[in-house]
Amino acid sequence: MHDAFDIYGNPSSLHYAGAEARKLVEKARSKVAKAINAEPDEIYFTSGATEANIWVLSAFSTVKSNVEHSSMEYGRRGGIVGLESDHLGIVPSKPVIDLTFIDTMSILWVNNEVGTVQDMKSLASWATNSADKLFHTDATQAVGHISVDVRETGVDLLSMSAHKFGGPKGIGALFVRRGVDILPMLHGGHQEAGKRAGTENVIGIAGMGAAIEWATNNLDKSVPYLTKLRDILIDGILSILGTELTGHPTQRSPSIASFVFRGIDGQALVLALDERGVCASSGSACSEGQVGVSHVLKAMGYTEETGRGSLRLSIGWDTTEADVRYVIRAVKESVEELRK
Repeated sequence: MHDAFDIYGNPSSLHYAGAEARKLVEKARSKVAKAINAEPDEIYFTSGATEANIWVLSAFSTVKSNVEHSSMEYGRRGGIVGLESDHLGIVPSKPVIDLTFIDTMSILWVNNEVGTVQDMKSLASWATNSADKLFHTDATQAVGHISVDVRETGVDLLSMSAHKFGGPKGIGALFVRRGVDILPMLHGGHQEAGKRAGTENVIGIAGMGAAIEWATNNLDKSVPYLTKLRDILIDGILSILGTELTGHPTQRSPSIASFVFRGIDGQALVLALDERGVCASSGSACSEGQVGVSHVLKAMGYTEETGRGSLRLSIGWDTTEADVRYVIRAVKESVEELRK
């Protein structure tokens, strides 16, 4: 990673500085591919998962679930909601609409708000074998947090962002299985096999490669560690009267815990926690600041009144048990204060 700061060449240039930059890019591409059991030529660097998602939506007619990331609302063709979540955030494989004019099915691997983990292998199998469609997943909250294997699961397209597994912000990638013909995202240059024009973000790409290598190599240690802390956090928060866990109780990310509090405004709770040195959100970071209940909680059947009291907490590799117990106390104090 440090080498990237000393190499300023354009990866497309033929001179030695350009060649050194190209080596960094391709080394990182190989690391990203290895992390998800793909081939290097199946990895296309983007500015992040949002761009990757919009790329898929722009290239294919897509049916999606009603609990997707907000970026799945956009793209040239948009996306049609045809997969409805249950109260725990689990999405069924069979759509409720006609798929005649649909190319692709898209389902979020790990929900970014409530942390529910989908059964990717079953979903992708139904899409590709029973419906004869391509299958895309936004794996932003999955890569680097749980095992992700594109060969085992059978997904055709996968989006990711580096900052979710410790890499730089503003860099991500789209996995495109060999044989899938996807239209270019940006025109005007030959970069990324002619699919995304523009000079590559060499430092960001190198950082992404280093981060994904570290995160996936340490999954055997990080998953049980984070799961233990997550469960301590959940048990502690649920001891507060009028609190409900959102998302699946066990089929969930080791890094995310989310709740609704009866009689509490989620935004007020976030501010009260901020005063106590705790960084939290009401919903996902991408929906923070929006008025009203998130579309994810609505899709899961929560009312406006209940959904307004949402809180999302996430745990990182450097989080300690002492940190978690402090957060539990801070939430209890904040809720008590707001309910007075």
